[in-house]
Formats: sequence, C-alpha cells, structure tokens
Amino acid sequence: MKTEMVPQLKAYLIIAVFLSLASGALICGQKTDSLSRWIVDRDDKVGAISSKTTEGALVRMYGRKNVTHGTLDIGEGETMPATILFADIPLQRLEIAWKDEPARTLPARIQIQGEKSLWKTSQGITLGITLKSLEKLNGGSFTLAGFGWDYSGTVTSWNKGRLEGDMKNVVVRLGPAVSSETPSADEESVEGDAEFPSSHSSMQKVNPKVYQLIWLFE
Repeated sequence: MKTEMVPQLKAYLIIAVFLSLASGALICGQKTDSLSRWIVDRDDKVGAISSKTTEGALVRMYGRKNVTHGTLDIGEGETMPATILFADIPLQRLEIAWKDEPARTLPARIQIQGEKSLWKTSQGITLGITLKSLEKLNGGSFTLAGFGWDYSGTVTSWNKGRLEGDMKNVVVRLGPAVSSETPSADEESVEGDAEFPSSHSSMQKVNPKVYQLIWLFE
C-alpha cells in the first residue's frame, strides 16, 4: 500500500510546485509590465513608450480619456503640435510630438517637466533626482550649463561616464530649488551661458534637481 502511494504523492508534489512557479512567473510578469508602463525607452527594450509608439497604441494602453491634444514647448517661444498623456495629472503628464503628425506615429520628441513624475528613463532617471544622485549613476562628475537662462542647467557632457552612451539623445536639465525670489550666493556663482563641472563647489552645495527630461528621436 505504501509503495503504491509514494509515486502518487511525488506526482502531486511535482504538479503543485509547477503550478506555484507558473503563478509566480505570471505575477512577476504583471509586475514588470506595471513598472515598464512609466518608462520611455528610445532603444525599444524595456519601456512602454519607444520609437515605435503610435497614438493608437497609447489609447489602448492608457485609455482614450487620458490621451488628448495640445502643444509642446520647445523653447524660445516656439511650440509643436503634440499628443498629451494625462494632461491634468502633473505626476503622470507626458507630451509627445510626432514625425508623422497627421497619422500621429513615430515620436520625434517626448518630454516631461516639473518637480516629480512617474515617468523615467530606462536608467531610472526622473524628475526630482539630484545632481549628486546623477553623479553616482554616472560613476563620476559631468558637465552642465549655468542657471538662469533658456537652457538653464542642461547637461552638456557625461564626461565618458556610465551614462555617456545610454543618455546620448536624452536632454537632462537641472535647476536649484525655488526657496526664495533671491538666488543664493552659490547659485549666482554658477549662473549664465557657461559650462560648469558638477563637482564645482557651488554646484555641490546647491545640489540642483532634474526639472526637465527630453527624449529626442532621430
């Protein structure tokens, strides 16, 4: 009797383990999909939004009511027609200009701006991340423009760091926290149309945060 039951028990155990692993894999897959929902990835590897995205795909993914139309500010008073995701929710808002505007396919430019966002790069860079945190991700110092003008705080070089290749066509802009109308002495020392290393003593003291991310598609 015992010898007949053992093989059956083994079979039940094998089936139970298999079902458990399959269930776990399904949950993990759902979790990954949920996380990638907020990633913009130019390389088409992990992000929900990539170079192949269309407005139709956005509607299917995020819902018709969350996909509207407006304009995207490209600086110096110029704008482009754009598709806007979650227009009234700052944390989820994202703007997309298209290479083929009539068909609204092939992204040309995608951007987010503000203090915080759910959207991020495939490297985990998002709004609100600090200069010092970027240095850690890059594995060293980088170069950025001074504050207080149209291209304030734009990263101009990753200085051959870890982000050099991955962020080649992603514009990152940082700015000091707006704590008062009068800039601090450290902020004033790194203002204007000039380049500064992130290791500059004043940059380290100010420790500006990312306020804008722009993905550019060739």
